[in-house]
Amino acid sequence: MAAPASRRDRSRRDQALRHFLGPTPVTFPEPGGQILNDTVRPVDTHEVESEGRFEAGPGDPDAQALRARAQLLERVAEALPVGVLHVDALRRVLYANSRLHEILGSPGGATLDEHLTTVIDADRARADRAFDAVLLDGVDSDIDVGVEPVGADTSGRRRCTISLRALTSEGGEVTGAVACVADVTESGAGRDEPRRHGAFDALTRCNDRASTLAALEAMVAGADAEAMPAVISVNMDHFKGVNDDHGRAAGDEFLGVVARRLHGAVREDDIVGRMGGDEFLVVCSRIATAAAAVRKANTIADSLRHEIQLKDIRVTSQASIGVAWSSGPETDVATLLARADAARRESKRRGAGRPVLFTPSLLLEPPPAAP
Repeated sequence: MAAPASRRDRSRRDQALRHFLGPTPVTFPEPGGQILNDTVRPVDTHEVESEGRFEAGPGDPDAQALRARAQLLERVAEALPVGVLHVDALRRVLYANSRLHEILGSPGGATLDEHLTTVIDADRARADRAFDAVLLDGVDSDIDVGVEPVGADTSGRRRCTISLRALTSEGGEVTGAVACVADVTESGAGRDEPRRHGAFDALTRCNDRASTLAALEAMVAGADAEAMPAVISVNMDHFKGVNDDHGRAAGDEFLGVVARRLHGAVREDDIVGRMGGDEFLVVCSRIATAAAAVRKANTIADSLRHEIQLKDIRVTSQASIGVAWSSGPETDVATLLARADAARRESKRRGAGRPVLFTPSLLLEPPPAAP
């Protein structure tokens, strides 16, 4: 026989309703309850011992009020034009409304991963990172993903926004999250999204070399004088040591973490490409000034400076980063790439893990000493 819901449990559940209805409290079922992946049935107050919903007995006015509010939440969630998903800190699904299944086109299930099966490969890693951030660190976010419903071809793909909001206990501990999923396919149909039309690296889920260069070509061709593309070349300083000392599997895991950190440090429309080995290229559209390009590169450097915890070891992480910003429409792709590489070599020579912006004087600098 399950114990009655604790004050802490009730506080956690009540918090979910406030994301939809304001301060009115409500109770949510525990994992495995009847709400999971189904319409919420009316709750009988006799069920307190079997499902832990209420502490009051039959006929208690407080219990009746709680039951009414729980029903109100269910009715509101089912009437919303967006999908609603409530998960706990272990990624277990506590509630999902019917609209969520219509939008995602997934078979659903008891875990978050089962609900995200229809998110396209190019965006799945970013969705996982966002859910990890909200469930582990309480970081709210709004992300844009592609969804391909089960049985549909690429012409049936949808664009969806997922708004994630953390739920916390009275002590501030993250206990779960609420996700609202909206179908924005029509509003986003005309956007220029070269990242989503390219091929991707199987290991890191970054754009591969060819699609990265194609995206850069498109950005340079469509640039205007007020906002030009920037290219940020990234090379990990300690990757060879990870591979040599701990093996290829550890190296692959290392690259996967680096890719996730890169994606987390850039905008939705920026391109993160793997050019080969531990070399990555970030392509940023519409950067107004060279200073803005350097600020973006500093954000990337900061994200890569923290140690990386692999399966069996913890390794040092630092990157050499070169920045090239096209100062005018006459700058071509080859020139941008050459400038970014020259700046990255200078960053490596300095050895501080800080970005270097290309200037013509770098072409006169001696090459870095061999490691």
